[in-house]
Amino acid sequence: MRFGQLGEWDAVMQAWEGVFHCMISSHQFISLSDDKDKMIVYERGELIFVFNFHPQNSYTDYLIGTNWTSDLMILYESDEERFSGHRRLNEGHNKWCRVLDKPQHNRRCSFSLYVPSRCAIVLVPFEFAIKYKEV
Repeated sequence: MRFGQLGEWDAVMQAWEGVFHCMISSHQFISLSDDKDKMIVYERGELIFVFNFHPQNSYTDYLIGTNWTSDLMILYESDEERFSGHRRLNEGHNKWCRVLDKPQHNRRCSFSLYVPSRCAIVLVPFEFAIKYKEV
């Protein structure tokens, strides 16, 4: 994300916070903090946050642990065109990530996701997607 779009990113984060209220949620869990891959994944409230801080490595089919059992959808991500991103995840929007009954990262389930380098992705489980409306 480029510096000029930080205001737009902040506005989108605040808008979704108004829908999901994850900042005041008591549910918080760090699923992954990996220095080698430069990845951080955590659950906060009803959302899953995936960060790839690696300057070069993008990860295809990166297996991520979760306690949510329903499929997941990308809510927003930093590689979108509106944030001057490279649009590497455009085909992932409005598609569900299948959650597998396969433990990973001390969580009971997992899902695989394409995670581009220098990208933040926020996902929502199906059971909470009823709150979803374009922000």
